[in-house]
Amino acid sequence: MERIVTLDKAINAIKVAAEEIPADDFISYSTILDVHLSYAHDVFSQDEQHKLLEALGEILETHEDLAREISWDLISVLLPFLESPSPATIQLTESHIAFAAAKGNPREVFIKIVESLSAINWSPPLTEDEDGYVDVDGDGDDEEEDEEVREAKDKSRKETTRNALRKFYALLSALSIVHPRIFSKFPSRFLSTQLTTLLGVFTKAIQWLDRQDVDAVLRALLEFAELVKPTLMVSRKQSIVKGERPPLPPRASTNSMTPLPVPISTDGNEPAKEPEGDSPETTLQARLLQSFLSHVLELYLLRTRNVTGRGLVVGWAGQYDSEVVRKGKSKVPGGETAIDDERTERAVQREVKALTEDIEGLCEALGLRVDELIKICENHQEPESPTDEDHEDPAPPSSAEDIPLSKTGALFLLAQRLTHYPLSPLSIFPNHSDISQNFLVNGSGQHQPAVVDAVLFLGALALHQGGGLGSAPESDNFLLYLQTFAAISATSSSPQARFLAHYHVSTCISKHPDEAVRLAYIKDTLEHCPFETLKAAVVGILKDEILSASLSTPPKQNSIFASPVCLEDLFDMLFPEVEVGDADDFKNYYPTLVATANFYYFLVLSPVCREKLGVNKREFAERVEGKFLTPIGKALEGISLEGGGMEADILKDVIERIREKVREVCV
Repeated sequence: MERIVTLDKAINAIKVAAEEIPADDFISYSTILDVHLSYAHDVFSQDEQHKLLEALGEILETHEDLAREISWDLISVLLPFLESPSPATIQLTESHIAFAAAKGNPREVFIKIVESLSAINWSPPLTEDEDGYVDVDGDGDDEEEDEEVREAKDKSRKETTRNALRKFYALLSALSIVHPRIFSKFPSRFLSTQLTTLLGVFTKAIQWLDRQDVDAVLRALLEFAELVKPTLMVSRKQSIVKGERPPLPPRASTNSMTPLPVPISTDGNEPAKEPEGDSPETTLQARLLQSFLSHVLELYLLRTRNVTGRGLVVGWAGQYDSEVVRKGKSKVPGGETAIDDERTERAVQREVKALTEDIEGLCEALGLRVDELIKICENHQEPESPTDEDHEDPAPPSSAEDIPLSKTGALFLLAQRLTHYPLSPLSIFPNHSDISQNFLVNGSGQHQPAVVDAVLFLGALALHQGGGLGSAPESDNFLLYLQTFAAISATSSSPQARFLAHYHVSTCISKHPDEAVRLAYIKDTLEHCPFETLKAAVVGILKDEILSASLSTPPKQNSIFASPVCLEDLFDMLFPEVEVGDADDFKNYYPTLVATANFYYFLVLSPVCREKLGVNKREFAERVEGKFLTPIGKALEGISLEGGGMEADILKDVIERIREKVREVCV
């Protein structure tokens, strides 16, 4: 751009205008200032821009009335200078924005800050490839894309997010300055606007920011929430009076809670009497922050980028398993497993857990109770959303009851809160069953690792430190509940989630008092389940049931699992006619085939089990041989020629051992 105005002329123009234009004609001065600052941003060098901003600072310091009147306009005019490569210019710009927030008309400055926050651009410029397709995220997933193009896109994205972050932090700092300066009969209306804006900003930002930047932004939002939170009289007495939470060690966090001061009487003799409760306005502010934090936590755990995609896991279920359920037994000795790798990966992600703890701790300080979180998570109704007919901006909420929490955020808050409880208020039925139905059956939670983590933790907590199974469930409800977690045990991408889901299923089955219901689940899974790994797991559950019934002391009387009725009822499902055509078929069916073969071998080896279940009868052995062992043996001969590998050799060895033992024990 051709230079029309020099630095000296620009400085002289804004200085003379400040002297000659009266303060009540601030619009004229704002216009002059806007023109010269915009021109300087586009044309001047870095050094010249810095000198012009220094001159502006001198004017603001010496013309208080003018500074007060034009501060609202300074916010948006100064923001482009935060894109400067000069650290000195950036620092000076941040100082001017903070000055405007401290000196300007608070309501006018507030409006401008909110508008500027909403206008931050987090996404890089759209680019088109040779075919005219628009690249939105610039991640460079196309393997054929030129390396230089990928580097250019990555550079553009980083530059855009860097500039956006600078503006965000400067504006959030300004908002923190101006917030205490606003005096209103209904401060909740301003708070509602701020939190709605910040939630929108975080929603946009999280789509583009890397993990570390998301953590930093969230930490800044928590510091702001700590600044604006009201002082609640109810919350300071809640933990002691209600006994909801035992004393905790102090948080090692930048947002650790400080004790509320003890009220002092005016005469200095005795403490002043505490009010009975909080005002509706104070309660409304607290609820606004609770809702904000619940939505922020949902976004953080579900949408933050990770190495493989999006979503973070706190690790509630795995930690509870290793510290409570199977303390000292949760690790496999002698080597590292995929579950150990997951534990190691989460251990280095301390900030995820720390941020979640801080969000939950702040919500508790704001009076959010466990019973309300449970109620939200159990409720099958979704919060009402605005209809398409609502064209106008919604009115500010008039009461705390009008403000819903994020349902998924409430689930995460509940999981985090209950990590501090010695005993859980939950039972499987109806509490955990309702929660599972909401998030795993009727929701998309099975594909969201953080949701699975939370639900598995709450289930384990209900079984081991809560009400157990609770009210006796109907057979259909119980089977549906088990199938929900069985599906996770077969399909989850997390090895630990798969194991914990299976462990949850087997534990629930073992605790159900009705053997017929337990047998029905095993039968239904073997007959209808499409996942071979899950069928194999159910065969293991059947083995545990038989062991418990046959070898218990004292012996269980009239147990289905210790009688021939058990295997007779399951025979066709346990020993199905499987067509193994090639190596691919064999690999698919292998988990079930080897589990069934090993199960039968166990029955043949155990004198007590084969006697009680009728496995020692020649007729039973011939049925298994004809329907299962012979067809599988023939299939293995063909598979071996195709290179069936170690799996084929293992199964052949088990079949030979079975036949040898059957000849020895069957009569």
